Amino acid sequence: MVLTIVLSVLLVLLVLGTAVGFSFGIAGTIGVFLSGINSSTIASIAFQSLDSFPLMAIPFFILAGDLMKEGGLSERLIHWINSFVGKIRGGLGVVMVVACTFFGAISGSSVATVAAIGSIMIPIMEKYGYERRYSSALAAASGFLGILIPPSIPLIIYGITANVSIGDLFLSTVFPGLLLAIFYIIVNFVFFKKYHTDPANNEMDIMSSNMGKSTISALPAIILPIIILGGIYGGAFTPTEAAAVAVIYSFVVGFFIYRGLSKKNIKRVLLDSALTSSVLLILMALVSVLGRYLTLENVPLTISGFLTDAFDNKYMFLLVINLLFLLIGMFMETNTAILLFTPLLIPALKQLGIDPVHFGAILVLNLGIGSITPPFAANLFVANRISGVPVTKMLAPLLPFLFLAGIPVLFIVTYIPWLSMWLPSLFK
Repeated sequence: MVLTIVLSVLLVLLVLGTAVGFSFGIAGTIGVFLSGINSSTIASIAFQSLDSFPLMAIPFFILAGDLMKEGGLSERLIHWINSFVGKIRGGLGVVMVVACTFFGAISGSSVATVAAIGSIMIPIMEKYGYERRYSSALAAASGFLGILIPPSIPLIIYGITANVSIGDLFLSTVFPGLLLAIFYIIVNFVFFKKYHTDPANNEMDIMSSNMGKSTISALPAIILPIIILGGIYGGAFTPTEAAAVAVIYSFVVGFFIYRGLSKKNIKRVLLDSALTSSVLLILMALVSVLGRYLTLENVPLTISGFLTDAFDNKYMFLLVINLLFLLIGMFMETNTAILLFTPLLIPALKQLGIDPVHFGAILVLNLGIGSITPPFAANLFVANRISGVPVTKMLAPLLPFLFLAGIPVLFIVTYIPWLSMWLPSLFK
């Protein structure tokens, strides 16, 4: 009875448009009160959910991404990538994909990747003959590489929630991320002509075409992913310490070398990243209240028992979970879905013998597809804010990237565990 009331309250609050975090927090608080649990534990539950050293990596990576964008690092990366592929037919689409891949190796956020790379590339692609709706759709799709190429904020959240090594999770999405980037590039080569209105105008004169000069200029930006990932897997520092190093490095390069950062805009960068981090951390704290209530009511074990009874074959289980999360991703933000559903599914994973590291790669890839699938589609809304193109007009050019790249790669990663598990096993 109490569980029914709690879930009904949650549903009503979400339908009324209440902020997701507050909806979960209010529903969880009602559950605690009605169940007779000591209400003084609510504050401690929320605090304990944030009292985690690995969790500190999230605000650091968010700040590093903002410093990169404002400091000029992302722009230099684009110049450098363009010097290799910018002059070929459809090359600007390749520049977009590869630039998002590189930026994802620093920011760990899909929406930050869309904003940082899309704001630079969308106007350039339009100038050189690409329809704005195509470049906007490509930016939204490629931005989701930001949570596959390590580091990744959703993987950090999953690792903390599932009690899984964050370092292993980072490695588990390297090959899936690169595979998705390759699929995107292939789809771009096949479909870009349909949206390239000026085939003769194919060069980027406003950007450096000298490979040597662009490489030297971009070298400080190129080195940063090497420092982050090399430091983590070389044993020099933890993912959290790597995030702090990324902040210091991005600031030094942006302020003293590229001079994109100044006393005027550094305050805005700090404020923006603080707001982004606080929204995410408050969400985690409030969702944890509902999560603890559901755990005390044995909801995870009940769901686990139902799933393992209904789908005793792990391959059928993964198929159903993929279809379920493709639907969930259409209506729920990635981090919220991870926080809510991970505790419910972990017992079933253990019973069916599914490695939680492999499942983490599947889950993040699946929810990343949700970030470009309406109606929620966070990446599409960010691209809309940057380009001014209505989301509905992005759908036609987006569909090939969704159905010919995103979903095929999801099922390849699901049923070929080697793609996710080889690197973690190698480093062990």
